[in-house]
Amino acid sequence: MNKLTEIFKSIDVNNDGKLSIEEISKYIKKVMGSCNSDEINEICDKIDMNKSGYIDYSEFLSATINKKKLLRKKELKQAFQHIDRDGSGDISKRELRKAFQTKGTK
Repeated sequence: MNKLTEIFKSIDVNNDGKLSIEEISKYIKKVMGSCNSDEINEICDKIDMNKSGYIDYSEFLSATINKKKLLRKKELKQAFQHIDRDGSGDISKRELRKAFQTKGTK
């Protein structure tokens, strides 16, 4: 099983072959400690190409592999640099936590 399949299956807790917004939110909270539901809804809406209300495996792969759908490379680099306050090239838990607090999410 490849890494993307493993990630998809770990998010799909009810094993129905599709990801609900609730499953995605729970996964992000588990991994990152917090999430902004408005941002998650917006991202899921962009990924959900057939507007079914769920993210199926092909949509998940498309969004994961084709990151241009969500953020262009330049925007991603700017966001990374903004969060990486010490310029180390790595984002620490502290820097990530600070970025979410600044955004209004704790």
